[in-house]
Amino acid sequence: MEKVCQQAGIEFVNPQSDAKTVIQKIRHAKLVLADAMHAAIIADALRVPWVPLITSSQINTFKWLDWTQTINTPYRPTVLGSSSLREYLRDKSLCTYGEKYFLPNSDVEFAVKYFRKQRELKNKKWWEKYQQLTQLALHRIPNKAIRTVEERFNLNLNNRFIDQASSVLLDAKSRPGFLSEDFKFTNNVERLLNGIDRLSKCK
Repeated sequence: MEKVCQQAGIEFVNPQSDAKTVIQKIRHAKLVLADAMHAAIIADALRVPWVPLITSSQINTFKWLDWTQTINTPYRPTVLGSSSLREYLRDKSLCTYGEKYFLPNSDVEFAVKYFRKQRELKNKKWWEKYQQLTQLALHRIPNKAIRTVEERFNLNLNNRFIDQASSVLLDAKSRPGFLSEDFKFTNNVERLLNGIDRLSKCK
């Protein structure tokens, strides 16, 4: 993802960096391109427009919808796609071991039903063993094979994916972005403060 941002001329903010650093980066941004929901939440709280991205089918539509419903904002993510061949193959195999959570054009009701169904499936006694075998066959072994081919033949199989993703990222950068309305933001802040006040009185 960092290489995609570099090619698109967009600053990449590592979510593993110090929290204060990340928040300051978001605070001073004109637009936040977020594949992580927490980045969008912080951006909205700081009144910085944000654009939701899909870099993997593992990104959970249900969780995004759950949040965007609270701020009366539509969830219309831009599908960025994979930035490498290994990411692409992994993304395509996610559905086979229950890790595909991105549901294009889904409404809240369907997303909730799908999420619950996935939870029920993963509670099956046989699921853990099945998941391990599937990940080995469809992700780990192909990943190792690709790495071996790249190293042996000095190949870079990722350029096409980086080019495509950076092009989509540039398009996303030109959009106005989403931002909850001021009255809704103020109302949510008041509800939060009232909740904190009630909790403090219970102690």
